[in-house]
Amino acid sequence: MFLTDVELNTQAVEAGEWVDDLPDGDGIRIRARSLNCKLATIARDKKVRALPSKVRKAPGGIPSETMERITAEILHEVCILDWDGLFESAGGPAVPYSPETAAKLLLDDRYRPFRDIALVAATRVGQNRDETVEEATGN
Repeated sequence: MFLTDVELNTQAVEAGEWVDDLPDGDGIRIRARSLNCKLATIARDKKVRALPSKVRKAPGGIPSETMERITAEILHEVCILDWDGLFESAGGPAVPYSPETAAKLLLDDRYRPFRDIALVAATRVGQNRDETVEEATGN
C-alpha cells in the first residue's frame, strides 16, 4: 500500500464528485458529497441532539434503525447532488434528479436498494484522486 492510496481529495469530499462503477448500480453514476463532509457531520450531530434523551442514552447506543433513518435523511439533505443513468424501466425514460425524487428514493424503504447504492457513492467520494484530477484538468 502507498500513502497516495489512502489520501483523500478533500475538495471532492466537501464539494462532491461523480462516482461510478457502483455495486448493483447497473451503470448509474451519482454525484455526491462524502458522508464525512462538514455539512453532513453538522447535520448528523444536530439530528442526534434532537433525539429524545432516552434514545440517545439507550444501553448499547442509539438504535440502528434510528441511525439508518438519520443517514437516509443526510443522504437526501446533504450528500446526493445528482445522478445519471437512472431509468423508469428497461427502455423507459430517464429519471432526472430533483430534490423531490431524491426524497422518494432515499427515504422510502421500498427503494432501499437505491439508498444502498447512494450510500456506497457517498462513502467513496474523494477516494480516487487520480481520476478526479484527470477529470478536473480534462485529461
